[in-house]
Amino acid sequence: MIEIYSIWPDNCHKNEIIHRNYPNFKPDGLQIVPNTSNYTKVVDQLFSLFPDKEHYSDAGPDRCRTCAVVGNSGNLLGSHYGPLIDLHDFVIRINKGPTEGYEKDVGLKTTHRIMYPESVVDLDNTTHLVLFPFKILDIQWLISAFTSKSITRTYTKVPSTIKANKDKVMILHPVFIRYVFDNWAEGHGRYPSTGFLTLILALHICDEVKLTFCVSNCVWRGIAIIIQGVFVFFLCITIEFII
Repeated sequence: MIEIYSIWPDNCHKNEIIHRNYPNFKPDGLQIVPNTSNYTKVVDQLFSLFPDKEHYSDAGPDRCRTCAVVGNSGNLLGSHYGPLIDLHDFVIRINKGPTEGYEKDVGLKTTHRIMYPESVVDLDNTTHLVLFPFKILDIQWLISAFTSKSITRTYTKVPSTIKANKDKVMILHPVFIRYVFDNWAEGHGRYPSTGFLTLILALHICDEVKLTFCVSNCVWRGIAIIIQGVFVFFLCITIEFII
């Protein structure tokens, strides 16, 4: 279990969702940068289906939103972290990470599920679908999944639809992906991984973040370090950053 506390409370004011501020909205976080007019058309379609909203704008000295980012490592088996994970205000899971049958170790609660078309999983009515759009086709797929169900392939076969609450759909702003790439990954790799993006997103919308996974051979115990102004406390973890 890693405990991460943001020391930038002003950064917790809202999620970096797509919005209609087109002069400041550049799709340069996408793998394939589309024609601007085509991109604008796609975003217009998106907002006609999923109305623009501000999220998590309640930051203040009296708020302490706790969040758990739950990884998909098999090393969580036997950790018995489930009850601790479920105590958090937000429990953020990534891609197809399962819970059924593993409740003692990974918990029951899911408030947000991070995904893209190739990692789709059906959701219950209370869970937010959080799309990470790595390419414009990802946004087009989301529109199609709730309307025509006509997109069945990206670079591989994908489901034509998804079971999810339309009122709980959220889309990460592609510029946020670019921000993480430039400022946190420092330009390494083609683009940030889903897990890394999820961690940085959590730091922006939560006051306390626990990154939950475990390894069998812990080599660090109780080591506190500072990474770009964020206090990170390693309870028992082995980490290799590959960015």
